[in-house]
Amino acid sequence: MLNVKSFKLSDDTGVNELLSKYRLAEGASIFVSDGEIMVPYDDGLPMNNSHKAIDMNLQINEMRNQQVVLDHSNKVVATMTAQMEEQLKEATADYESVTNNKKFEARKKHIEEQIEANASATRQNDYEIKRLETNIVFYNEALEGLV
Repeated sequence: MLNVKSFKLSDDTGVNELLSKYRLAEGASIFVSDGEIMVPYDDGLPMNNSHKAIDMNLQINEMRNQQVVLDHSNKVVATMTAQMEEQLKEATADYESVTNNKKFEARKKHIEEQIEANASATRQNDYEIKRLETNIVFYNEALEGLV
């Protein structure tokens, strides 16, 4: 669990003794103020319920952020797919109006493959959004149990 201990600036022995027993808190910085140094350290004990709730809420926020990115990606893919469907209509019209269809057949097939790839990307994003939402539901249930 995260703790903080303060020392006089000249107490290098005290700081070294603390850090020989405990790890400097991950991602934390040492603070200096009014001639004292404050050292955040992790004592290795389990988190209390308040810390667990904070950690879970941070995870929920991160998952919500991921959902926003995936939702945005789906909107981009939908826009691109609509453009490709227009290109497919044009390619199909060209294909049907030309006697030598080989060139236009390849173009049409390529566009159809891109549309299917976009549909696959959308399905994957939708699955990931649902997976994240399920995680959030379980975190919220766990949070209720901490109260």
